[in-house]
Amino acid sequence: MSGPPTPDHRAVELPYRALLRRNPVQQRSVRRVEDIVDAAAVLLSDRDPSRLTARDLAATAAVPTATVYQFFDDLDAVCQALAIRFMAAMPAVVEAAVAPRGPWETVIDDLIDGFAAMVRTHPAIRALWLSGVLGEATRTVERTLDRRIAERIGRTVVQRARDAGWSVADEPALVQWEVLVAIIDALLRRAFTLHPDGDDATLAEAARAARAYAAAVLSGVAR
Repeated sequence: MSGPPTPDHRAVELPYRALLRRNPVQQRSVRRVEDIVDAAAVLLSDRDPSRLTARDLAATAAVPTATVYQFFDDLDAVCQALAIRFMAAMPAVVEAAVAPRGPWETVIDDLIDGFAAMVRTHPAIRALWLSGVLGEATRTVERTLDRRIAERIGRTVVQRARDAGWSVADEPALVQWEVLVAIIDALLRRAFTLHPDGDDATLAEAARAARAYAAAVLSGVAR
């Protein structure tokens, strides 16, 4: 007797469903939508979003050009969908950073390493990130996600610091952890602006700056 069917990652709820002009109901339609977004990821790995064309997108996805516009208003909507898909994967990077037991400093190091590895693995992130193509709706999703990341990292860093003997009597304000996430975001952007794989020196300084800010928050200097 055969075992249970292997789960199809395309069967899950599409994180960018709100961007679609038509809601795919049948599994075949969901697959076509994901094929289009997959194609955008392939094409944006070596080109700017401004050079994306419907013809190339359809050819790479192996669908008629009309199918692209059946589900998306325009190519910008495809880029926004891809960005949101990448954002949906970011909490897993955070969980991987907080999972190992160790000093709070390693949480920050692992977070930066994890996000850098994600960009290296998916070059399209760099294209979307640095092009300024993201719209306000996508930025809203990003801000909500950044807050969730800040909450998760903040709780973990405080607990690890207390475990290590730090006297953290009060919970730091959420805005302080949001600033930490913003620092990491800005310095990662700089690192990947300087080099497609992320400038090593800038990534090292990003970790040093983020640890220094977190230490200041924990010690009360930043409050």
